[in-house]
This record gives sequence, C-alpha cells and structure tokens, in this order.
Amino acid sequence: MPNQRRRGKAGIAVVLLLVLGTSACTPSASPDGPAAFNQPDWFSYDRPAEYSVTTSRVSVPVTDQGRRSPGTLSCLLHRPAENGAPAPGRFPGIFHQFTPYGAAAAPVATDSEEKYLAEHGYNVLRCDVPGTGSSAGHGYDLDWPVQDTAARDAIDWLGSQSWSTGKVGASGRSYGGWTALRAASERPKHLAAVLAHVAPSDMYEQFFYPGGNLAGADVAWTRAVTSPEAGYPLRQVRTWRAHPQRDGYWADLDLSRRLQSVEVPVLNSGGWYDVFRNGAVQNHADLVGAGRADTSYLVMGPWAHGRADLQPAHPLPLGGQLAWWDHWLSDDAAGQLPEKHISSFAMPAAGSPGWSSWDAWPKTTTSTVYPSRDGGLAGPVPPESSVGFDADTTVGQSTTCLLRCATPETSTAPAADRAGIASFTTAPAGEPLHLLGSVRARLSITSHATAAHPLVVKVLDVGPDGRTVEAAAGWTRVNADARGHRTRHSIDLQATDWIVAPGHRIRIDVCAGDSPKLGSSDVDGTVTVHTGPDGSRFELPVAP
Repeated sequence: MPNQRRRGKAGIAVVLLLVLGTSACTPSASPDGPAAFNQPDWFSYDRPAEYSVTTSRVSVPVTDQGRRSPGTLSCLLHRPAENGAPAPGRFPGIFHQFTPYGAAAAPVATDSEEKYLAEHGYNVLRCDVPGTGSSAGHGYDLDWPVQDTAARDAIDWLGSQSWSTGKVGASGRSYGGWTALRAASERPKHLAAVLAHVAPSDMYEQFFYPGGNLAGADVAWTRAVTSPEAGYPLRQVRTWRAHPQRDGYWADLDLSRRLQSVEVPVLNSGGWYDVFRNGAVQNHADLVGAGRADTSYLVMGPWAHGRADLQPAHPLPLGGQLAWWDHWLSDDAAGQLPEKHISSFAMPAAGSPGWSSWDAWPKTTTSTVYPSRDGGLAGPVPPESSVGFDADTTVGQSTTCLLRCATPETSTAPAADRAGIASFTTAPAGEPLHLLGSVRARLSITSHATAAHPLVVKVLDVGPDGRTVEAAAGWTRVNADARGHRTRHSIDLQATDWIVAPGHRIRIDVCAGDSPKLGSSDVDGTVTVHTGPDGSRFELPVAP
C-alpha cells in the first residue's frame, strides 16, 4: 500500500530542509555537554510535533483461542488530530503496552508516551489482555496463550483500518515488552517492527524462581493484575508453587523458542540495574542466533526498571524511540537507526566513561581469582582450607527485584564480617578493570543446613572510602545433605558492563539468602566454602 500520510505544516518544513541539504531530524547538542558520555547520535533525534491528539475507547474483535469464538479487547485508541477531530489521511500505527493492568479500563486519558507518538503522526492502540481490565475472557493466568493470538489480531486490526498506512509497530516495557515479542512470534501481517524495553526472556529464572528458589517480594506482582476473579492472586501463586522445577508450564513462558519465529526488526532495551537485565541481553542474543543479526539491536543503559525516557541518569529520550519508528514505519521521515547493533553504558554511572557501541559484544579474556581462608581474593591458588557461614536465608539487601528493592547505588550492602556471609576481597586495582559479561562462580561447598536453601553469589565494588555497590548477583539451590558431602555448583551471575576503577576492590560474597528478592525459610546450620587447588574459584570476564 503506498504511503498516503498527510503532511501538515511541519511536514512541509521537513521537505524544504531536505531539499536545502539539511535534515530537520539532525541530532541536537546534548544537555550533558559536548561528549554526552559518548551518547549515541540517535538518542538526540527529534522532529516537531504536527498534531493534537484525540482519544476514544474502542472494542477490537479477536479470536478466542480457547473457544474458537469471536471475542473483543477493550482498548484506548489515540489518533493524530486537528481541530478536535481525527486528522485526515493515513498514519502508521503502534500497538503499545499490552498488559493485564487494566489501563484500557481506566478513565479515557493519554499518557505522555502515547501523546508524544500521536502528536508525531502515529495511531496508538493500547488494550487490556483478555480476562483483565474490561477485556472479555475466561479467567487469566500468566501462561495464557490467548494473549498471543489476541495481540496478533489487534495488530492486524490496527493495520487494516482505512486511516492506517498498513504498517504497525509493537512496543511495551516489562510485561508489555514481553507481549510485544510474543506477538511478533505470531507473525501478524501488518507488523513491521518491535521495540521492547526491560522485557524478560526467562520468567522462571529471572523472576519467579531465581536459581530454582521461589521469589519473595516479587510474587506480590499478582496484585497489579486487574482480574475480576476475587481469588486470582492466591490462585496464581499456588500455580507457581505447583511448578518449582522447569517444566512445560515455564517452557511456554520462555521467549527463546518463540523468537526463532520473529521476522521483523527488533530493538531491545534494558537497564544494568533492572530485574530483567538478562532478559534484554538474552532476547537480543536469541534473535542473533536465529539469523536476525542484521535487524536486531540492543541498548543497555544505567537504568532500573521503568520507562527508558524517565530514568534519572542518561535516559533514552522519546525522540530516540521515535527515530526507530520513523525509520521502519514512516516512508517519508529520516529516522535514524543505531550506528551499531549494541550500545552499552559502562557502570557504575558515577565516574563512568559512558556509552560504547559495537556490532557484537567484544571478546573477553577470563581472569580467574581464588578465595582464601583469610578473606583474600587473588590469582595465585591458595592452600587447601575452608571458610564457613551461617545458612541464614534472611541475608540481604537485594538490589534487582521488581518490588521493595533499592537500586545498587542507593542500597547498603551487608557487612563483610556478618555471620551469614563468606566474603572475599581483592587488593586495590592498579588500573581500570572492565568486567563485561557474566562472572562465573565455581563453588565447592559442604552444606550442613537442616533443609534445602539458596546459594547466592554477589560481586561488589568497594571504593577507597568503603562504599560498596553491587555489580551482579547469581543464585542456585542446594539440597540438604545430612551426610555432609562436598558438592560443586556452577553459577553464572547476571550480565554486567562494569569498570572497577583504580583504587577500588572487588568483593565477592557467598551466602544463603537474598532478601527480599528470595523468600526466607526456617533453616539452621552452616555452609562451608572450600578453597585451594580443588576448591572454589571465580572466573571474571575481562574486556580489553
């Protein structure tokens, strides 16, 4: 279908500037200074808004996969407007933030993202997942296949309207990013691109059962779901408790297999302080592995969970997101693509050199460090010995959960000499040490605990003043063994892009809890970490 998008006055200005050899979308100077921490150029993309916005409630017909009968989604539709009415002409569309949180059931309103996109010439559709909000449905569960086909149908409905160009994007954050990627695997005929922010890839590991341990505070996520079923939160938690191991339930929620079917360009964005940081990294890796390297992009910023444009440090502006949509959905706009396929902000934000961009992650070398009985952490292998700690599942403080967690830079790490922690620390770094990827802990332990318990490993950055910031964490689960046998465990910690500054130390903690991310339990006893030639070690991924 030829693009029949109508140009307003601002559109005419764009054409004149292009004829004169200057783009109206040229990146502006960054407010952070000339270098802007090496900010990618496309972050500064923008163009004038051309329209006001009109918002209406609409019912979108979809196929109910369970009963194979027609159903409807309750949606809010935001359209470019002039003089209080929808603007004439055809516009591309964006299917945005498909979640079970009842946004479309709320009073008619336009949030700042949707308003911005509509003002810049996009039809924006936001719907409630079937069985939530005011969308019809037969109950709701996280493992709810009808939401995939419903999203596909809604995208194709938006693209088939007389006021549409036929091109539609799918976008969202967190759950909304997850459903956008799931919808793309259904291959809607009108879908042209996806933008997924802080989206999980593996619900089992990244959210509900980190390392095989039932989540703590995050199970309260169920209270955000606007299900008409009074007992929904308890029923959903019972379902999760009935699946403590990876099984078919969790396989249905895993994006890895679904991403093999995605055929459109995808921009994944995430934060190094986000609960789903591994989700964004893994989603990009899965798309690359599926042969989509040319059209898959990843941005990892110094961000926690939430909107990319509202982050307090170095946000991804709405204009940068507009660049993505303009490139793939609007034939007459000079939308910019990222210069490289991966853009990452080195942590911690304070003192960081900023952004780096690559077409693929740089190759790293492995630097192995060994813990010792005296609490040291160094390259030489120490004599055989051991260090013990109490199996205390209440140890905290977690820094990457969805609910009730402080960010690493605002949290207070437990003291290194706490009874429930085995802590090991390097000498001060003489030069910057760049950790890029996942630290791997290879632990040799003996658990003398009275019941199964988490085994948690954390990498922390200790400044010269003693201030300690968590860089990454990893989890597994240890079964009780009354006979006290030695067991080995390999734990891949969360991915990170972290620079240990000169004078700083790396501290690695091993413990049995991570509150409130993990639930606590009534466990007594101790855990022994074995050191020495046949003992524990940590493999650090060091970038050039």
